[in-house]
Amino acid sequence: MNIAPLSNTWTSVQPAIFSEPNGGHEAPFILKVGSTYHWFTSGTNWWASTATKHRVSPSLTSWPAWSDLATTPASGDSFNTQFDFILPVQGSSGTSYIYAGDRYTNFQGQGYPAPTGSGRNAWMPLTFTGDTPTLHGYSDLTINVSTGDLGGNVAAHARFDNEGPTQTPTGWQEYGNADASYTESGGVTDDRLTFWASSAFQTYDYQTLNGLANGTYTLSVQVEGSGNQSSALLVAKNFGSAEVNTSLIAAGSGWTTKSITFTVTNGNAEIAIYVNGTAGSWLSADNVSLTRN
Repeated sequence: MNIAPLSNTWTSVQPAIFSEPNGGHEAPFILKVGSTYHWFTSGTNWWASTATKHRVSPSLTSWPAWSDLATTPASGDSFNTQFDFILPVQGSSGTSYIYAGDRYTNFQGQGYPAPTGSGRNAWMPLTFTGDTPTLHGYSDLTINVSTGDLGGNVAAHARFDNEGPTQTPTGWQEYGNADASYTESGGVTDDRLTFWASSAFQTYDYQTLNGLANGTYTLSVQVEGSGNQSSALLVAKNFGSAEVNTSLIAAGSGWTTKSITFTVTNGNAEIAIYVNGTAGSWLSADNVSLTRN
């Protein structure tokens, strides 16, 4: 990879001021924030998602080693995308930054050779704390073109349709009987997160979100199920005060919306779905939403 200036007329390329072997990087993009340069790339993994690499320097002529771009919640593959570019949005409140990634695996699955069909773009906020950028895995993004502020659905992979059926949906972590939760077809619009096992189980699927703006949030989810769980909860905690939850037990084949409201005072929150299921009981969830009121 080379960094080289253009001529004064922008019609020719001058000698490189920085050069190094590719080293498994592609889609290079350099963003200047203040007096500092930030260099981003994707990995080279065909059309499949990769971690985004980042490094920072006060000069274009000298760069440190690459590191993985921080994400919230945790994601090892940039929320199932490959990095493309960053779009600054300037407004009366300052400048916000939008990460653009491609999701060629969306609805297509993995495997070789590459599948046919359209790729999907993902647009997510990128914030800076000093010289450290963080990618926020919003499922939906809103832009106030006047102020430059970004908002939307803070929850990552909220509709469970980013990657096809899997036992480990990107953006979500789990503990307990992990094999009792998985995504499958049959959601409100596409896939859903289902909790089921032939024997009794307990499973807790969650996201840890950092860098939230303090304020009041509403967490909601659509659920349907057998209705015979020992317990099933929508949970919010670690936001600066006591845990808030509500029951998700619902019988029947129709989707029901459940929600809770809580106030973030420490910039963080953990959101979760907990199911304590009896043998053969099931609960499905879709359209998770976490928005600031």
